[in-house]
Amino acid sequence: MKKYMLKHKKEKIFVQIAREIDESTPDGSAWHKELLDQMALNIKKIRPAVLSKKSRDILDEYRVFRHIGRNVYAFNYSSDKIERLN
Repeated sequence: MKKYMLKHKKEKIFVQIAREIDESTPDGSAWHKELLDQMALNIKKIRPAVLSKKSRDILDEYRVFRHIGRNVYAFNYSSDKIERLN
């Protein structure tokens, strides 16, 4: 539960950055992934990248795992990937 709360707090910060600094927030069914991608961008004269590519990839793995876990498809997910998230 702690990891979920931490992820949720980071997501709220990313949305705030997107809204207030980038003046552009993703929407639609893939908005979580698009938000991570947006935070990994270095936007010239506006802001540096908030996430490194590696951090974005790790958070995206967690996003995929959370989605799978919520939809009860965890048995198809690699145990190695689950272990890396811990």
